[in-house]
Amino acid sequence: MHEYNFGDLTFDHHDLLPSSTRQLMGYGKPHSLPPGACLYSQGDPADACFFLADGVIKSTTVSIDGHESLLRIHLAGGILGLTALREGGTRDATAIAMDHSELISISRSDMLMLMEKNASLGIHISRLLVYRMCSLHYRLNTYVFNNIEQRIAHVLVTLTRQRADGRCFYETGVGLSHEEIAQIVEARRETVTKVLNDYAKRGYIQVTRRHIQVCNPAALIRAATDG
Repeated sequence: MHEYNFGDLTFDHHDLLPSSTRQLMGYGKPHSLPPGACLYSQGDPADACFFLADGVIKSTTVSIDGHESLLRIHLAGGILGLTALREGGTRDATAIAMDHSELISISRSDMLMLMEKNASLGIHISRLLVYRMCSLHYRLNTYVFNNIEQRIAHVLVTLTRQRADGRCFYETGVGLSHEEIAQIVEARRETVTKVLNDYAKRGYIQVTRRHIQVCNPAALIRAATDG
């Protein structure tokens, strides 16, 4: 998996084949972004897609009244900026580097040409778009039917990965601030902090600045699904 969408925990998609990766690298132009730099902004003309060779990029969107939501987090090996595939399209989100990031930009015409010639790449893009759509539907469902504690637990479970040494502790693969978690679950930052402190008291997690270590993943999964 090369992005976090905070949708259905059971849903996944396939990695790009090495041959497809080489094609994207060969047709594109390299870009480097320092942490905090903006790749593109919501409303900008969309004329290129991007392959994230290294780093972490977050996609956010802002409503008319200024409310910001964090849509997804892109990891190395992922593809973003797919609104460029629509003729005359504009960016529906803002992309910001969370870490130093190396990207390859591929023009709309080159990406469409590669998708026509490379069936594997075309299928991958189709699966990726379906994955994002399903994840969005799942998140909308959680906003309606799940309480805030369930939504925060779901985000923590989504971000956890087993440590390389095989120990029973888990830790988040991407460091998020309480404000960024609030932008995912549609809550106030103060509410997120209160819930995280409660999970820490129960022994589910340990919290430090921009780092959450999950100590009891099974309990978090139950909190995410059962409330």
